Amino acid sequence: MQGFFSKLREGLSRFMNGRYGCDHLGMAIASLAIVCSIIASIGGWPWLSIAATVLIVVSMVRVLSRDIASRRRENDSFLALVAKLRSFFHRQKSKWENRSTKAYVRCPRARESCGRPAPSAARNRSIRSRRSLTDNRHVASKAKRPEALGL
Repeated sequence: MQGFFSKLREGLSRFMNGRYGCDHLGMAIASLAIVCSIIASIGGWPWLSIAATVLIVVSMVRVLSRDIASRRRENDSFLALVAKLRSFFHRQKSKWENRSTKAYVRCPRARESCGRPAPSAARNRSIRSRRSLTDNRHVASKAKRPEALGL
């Protein structure tokens, strides 16, 4: 039995020699195919099952391809896109975590967002409470006037 598995391993090794193999894009395509397959089986959508099969075939073609340069370019562009998405979500997470200490403003000319120290929370609360008091006084004084009552 040991001889069978060692021969199988050597045969697969010879077959994959000079081929591209698995990369991040291939794994992402295969993962998307699995998700599509699961959704298709739950939802009963045959067209999604066909899309999952096509994605699996594309993933296998990438793994078995001998055109290493073009597969590497495709993977590099995919990784660049993923890096942009990761940095975007990392910035959003950072903004959310620092929301009590920083206020983020966007420059209208440069279209860049930068953080500056946020005004203290106590100061904001006192401003809001003063505004609500003045707004209420304005409404109350307006209601007391005869012309506001329609007289």
